[in-house]
Amino acid sequence: ELFKFIKVKFCKITCFLKLKVSKLNKIIF
Repeated sequence: ELFKFIKVKFCKITCFLKLKVSKLNKIIF
């Protein structure tokens, strides 16, 4: 259960970072 929670948290953080990076790329390019 704890592992699942950590996995979900990690996924959300990763998705958030990917979104930020894609937005930055749009601004740069």
